[in-house]
Amino acid sequence: MSRFEGKGSSDYDVRIKKLIPGYQLLHQLTASYLKTTLKPNARILVVGAGTGSDILELSNIESSWSFTALDISSDMLDIAKNRFKEANIIGRVDFHTGDVGGLNVGDYDAAICLFVTHFIEGYDEKIKLLSEINAKLKSDAFLLLADLMQYQSEDIRLSQSTISQYLGLEIEAAEVMLGRLETDFYPLSESELAVVAKLSGYDEPLIYFQALRFSGFILSKLEVST
Repeated sequence: MSRFEGKGSSDYDVRIKKLIPGYQLLHQLTASYLKTTLKPNARILVVGAGTGSDILELSNIESSWSFTALDISSDMLDIAKNRFKEANIIGRVDFHTGDVGGLNVGDYDAAICLFVTHFIEGYDEKIKLLSEINAKLKSDAFLLLADLMQYQSEDIRLSQSTISQYLGLEIEAAEVMLGRLETDFYPLSESELAVVAKLSGYDEPLIYFQALRFSGFILSKLEVST
């Protein structure tokens, strides 16, 4: 977890915008979809809340929503708390350091999980996380999930380095990043994600964002037959 502690947390917001094309756009689209589909006073679970960028975007688009900011890194959440205080939204956010399974509240109207599950190795562990999120949602709720996906061509893989350089990453750092994407991450194909989603209690994923290898999906809870 060192990349999300200490200096890894303090420079995260600068670094991530150079690594993920359309990072800000994804947050804007996420907020727009939630604004379109959720009612006022909705409760939203944010898994991997990090330094709070997603909650800040959501809080700007709807003033009545409340949030649970969950992350395994206390350093990241400390940064988020300071940002929320500055934005005067700290009273709308509950904080939880740890995993979803340790969260003792539920009945959320929606959840978001942006750039988390690609760090998790193996189908079983990914299913465990998505199932735990599912258990915290209302029956008609949904999860917005964004991840690094498997590349479909060598040109797309290499373009990830090119766009990062365009966004301000040094050439050597971009090449290191390209190598780490293949060794430190565990991306799924879209068909594999569909299987994982179904086994976790969700319907077929619907894509709402895509930028090279990074994609965002809408996962609605499956209806439970009685």
